[in-house]
Amino acid sequence: MPSKQARLDLDWAADLELLSSALESGLLVPSCFQLLSTRASDSWRNHFEYVAKKLESESTLHVALTEFKIQASDSRFDFLIELLLAHSQFGGRGLVDALNRAAQDHRNRANVRDDVASRLSAIVSVARLGAASPWVMLGLLCTRSENFVSYTTGFGPSILVFGFIVCASAMIMINRMSRLPNYSRGLGA
Repeated sequence: MPSKQARLDLDWAADLELLSSALESGLLVPSCFQLLSTRASDSWRNHFEYVAKKLESESTLHVALTEFKIQASDSRFDFLIELLLAHSQFGGRGLVDALNRAAQDHRNRANVRDDVASRLSAIVSVARLGAASPWVMLGLLCTRSENFVSYTTGFGPSILVFGFIVCASAMIMINRMSRLPNYSRGLGA
């Protein structure tokens, strides 16, 4: 089962392929956004509907895409919009190939992200087991009365409190380090 970010990347790749096939069939960019507003994946459909409505309201392609880029604030849309704006300004061939390459890149990114997440999950499980193991050992040691007495007198309670603080801070660090970062916006507004 893909993670949420991987699912978004896979849906994005499918939408890019739909866009490239629409462009390849001869549709203009506004018509492509109209198509995407009805047939895109559920993850991104409302974004494409926004652009289609902007283009219907007699807005120019440049203005509609720039406003949408600001509204969406997502690195995926930053790339797509900059690509479409460059193509509309300079023309040329290669837009469909660039969209297909971007779709493949997002599929690869989803696969890598899931692979990294599964490996990280295994490492985090081992780290949590390592943080919990002293307490399991303490429970086993306290089953004997002579061991239990050593923790109830003298430095015993302070050692237990210190051990609890160290294990709690280790668990907090494990949880923070186990989060995968989100993608940065290199082409943001």
